[in-house]
Amino acid sequence: MAIANNYGMIILSKVKSVYNGNIFSVVSADALQNGQIGHLGALKAGEREIRSLVKPTAESIKTKGMVLIAHDEIIYDETNRTSGALQNFICEANVPARAYEISPHDSFEVSKVGITPITVGTGVVVGNYVVGTVGGYGFTEVATLPLVTEAMFVAEITGKRTVGIATNVGQNGMISGAVDYVELEVLRNNY
Repeated sequence: MAIANNYGMIILSKVKSVYNGNIFSVVSADALQNGQIGHLGALKAGEREIRSLVKPTAESIKTKGMVLIAHDEIIYDETNRTSGALQNFICEANVPARAYEISPHDSFEVSKVGITPITVGTGVVVGNYVVGTVGGYGFTEVATLPLVTEAMFVAEITGKRTVGIATNVGQNGMISGAVDYVELEVLRNNY
């Protein structure tokens, strides 16, 4: 028996806004995963604190920074270990999610499912960079540091690690409790 889903996961290793900065409530017409990024949008009609989360475009990536989705994982179905796995957590569409302001020198880890590597199937390379994904909320790996005029948000891939171990679950077989994370350090972001 395998994990039912493979949604993004995040570890907020060293993010300034966790302690002293802005944390936003955002909504999107799409379901959001932890470890995704997007542009902070306008306040929703009739709301004082809830803003929209906007998908990056080829033009907006050049001029706008990003906020980071990191919502508390609340999973009500804990009938077995598989259904309670953090990979099964997703922020439903049109429901507020937590988004963190990210600054240069902030570092965090996202599960590898949230990053599109340069070469599919080989994984990301430590020392390369990530920028926002055009038309989506993920990260896209790039080999060289983009100019300020090419990408307002840039983070460096500083490491990779696996957290957890494979876990036996009775006669149902084995599920993987291991998650591959990619460590990122923000180099620039001006939202």
